[in-house]
Amino acid sequence: MTFYRQIKALLRLSFVICFFILLFIYLDLVQDLKFYLYVILPLILIFVAPVLIIHINYYLESRKVSYEIYKEKIYIIVNDKKLTYHIGEIKEIIFYMTANKLKDSASSNFLYDYYYYAKIIFFNNDETIVTCLHSDNIDQILRDNLNDVDIVKIKTFYPIIPLRRRGS
Repeated sequence: MTFYRQIKALLRLSFVICFFILLFIYLDLVQDLKFYLYVILPLILIFVAPVLIIHINYYLESRKVSYEIYKEKIYIIVNDKKLTYHIGEIKEIIFYMTANKLKDSASSNFLYDYYYYAKIIFFNNDETIVTCLHSDNIDQILRDNLNDVDIVKIKTFYPIIPLRRRGS
């Protein structure tokens, strides 16, 4: 996960913010405090805050982990320690995504529709989380390379990764 991947993930949010700023300047709407309270604050709460919360959540989960995914095996690299899991050790892969991402829809209702993650559960009860910050098409990569593993897709309105106890 590189700085470039971070910027790419937040690019849609930047475009929406710039669009609204330019629209408000063009329409000369930014004149009083009531406008900020009634228009801009709700827009920030609806569009910007959820994306930032999910992005930070995914970043905190993914920052020290990288993956190498090959045909029938996966390498998990944590703090320069490389763990190898073969396809026979993987119990299932669970994808958590919004309804639009699940349908692979070209349109989206919210900017966070593009965020999703996969939980890989191993037979020894270990698990790992692979977020879309690692790759835009992590679902396709996992499906193509680990094709004999059970894949479950769960529809969620807000695909945030639940807090986990560290060390477990």
